[in-house]
Amino acid sequence: MAITFNWDDREHTLLLIRYSDPWTWDEFFETSGQIVEMARGAGQPIDVILDIRHGSPTPVFNPPDRPDRAHRRLHQAMHDIFQHARTLVIVGANGLQSRLGEVAIAGMLHTLGLGIEVLAADSLDQAYRLIGDRRGAAHR
Repeated sequence: MAITFNWDDREHTLLLIRYSDPWTWDEFFETSGQIVEMARGAGQPIDVILDIRHGSPTPVFNPPDRPDRAHRRLHQAMHDIFQHARTLVIVGANGLQSRLGEVAIAGMLHTLGLGIEVLAADSLDQAYRLIGDRRGAAHR
């Protein structure tokens, strides 16, 4: 499967989602339902690392059959997943792509009424440090 996900800690507070090419909208919608169940089941706020180092942010050559319906489903999936999150760190986008991705996703989440922090990282190590820093600041 081109989209994989798992808890990255025993406490179920850090969800790691990885994309590798090629992936499809159907796969996104199928896995997003499973991710929502995991996030809901945590029973606490979570942090999410979205690793796109080996995948595209969108399935460029796989347009949905009904773009209007896919757009609504995308917004619903994003809302359902990230309503449980404090921080989203996107790993693997670089330079302008990274900043545009941060702004676009942060804007979408804000439009959905979700005020989570969206950050970019070059590596998983940097993503773990960013989340650790935010968790440490929250306990001060």
